[in-house]
Amino acid sequence: MTQFNLNDQTIWFVTGCSSGLGKSFAQIIYKAGHRIIATARNVASLSYLPDDPNVLKLQLDVTSQEAIISAFAEALQKFPENKRRHKQRGIRSDGRHGSHV
Repeated sequence: MTQFNLNDQTIWFVTGCSSGLGKSFAQIIYKAGHRIIATARNVASLSYLPDDPNVLKLQLDVTSQEAIISAFAEALQKFPENKRRHKQRGIRSDGRHGSHV
């Protein structure tokens, strides 16, 4: 089993935070003291998360490549020290499709 070293500098980019697993993950991640980029189609549905320096709430439609690119750009502005990118739904952080990040 893979072990991860997570600390208060860990940044999470979570989609679908308005309900279900995404909302549960967002709540757990925030309560654990990690930084989070919480996304949903309707950003008002993220009101359960506080306005906090460790929280970035973004509108995101994961079916829109333009929206994904924009969300990653905004996330990098908020947390510029994050040098690693995570592929989300088969689209790289630079907007190109592929299996490598």
